[in-house]
Amino acid sequence: MLFFPCEMDARVLLLHAVRSATLRDDHLTKGEIQMAKMTKTATIAAVAEAADISKAQAKAAMDEIANLAYANAKDGFVIPGIGKVSVRQTKARKMIMRFGPREGEEITVAAKTKLKFTFLKAAKESILG
Repeated sequence: MLFFPCEMDARVLLLHAVRSATLRDDHLTKGEIQMAKMTKTATIAAVAEAADISKAQAKAAMDEIANLAYANAKDGFVIPGIGKVSVRQTKARKMIMRFGPREGEEITVAAKTKLKFTFLKAAKESILG
């Protein structure tokens, strides 16, 4: 049986319950809370239940959102309520090697294309509190 002080809210109680029921906490330090990951199957099931559609329809919808994000990332693709997927270009730059056999040598790092995800302000506030 677990004892929790009155000051703890429902979210913290839920986190503690999930942690104690599903995860070994030998490796966690005092004060750390770790929650089990939500799998793709669990996500599809939750979407299907919330939208009152079949799991196959929910999977198809989520796959289509992913395909749209892949196809439109270079123009900036917004996933409503969550964030924006975009492509970012970095410039070529010079850097000095700090370790290894080439320590002290100046090298050129080539320009790169990187994928970037930016959370919407509302999503950040909801997630972080």
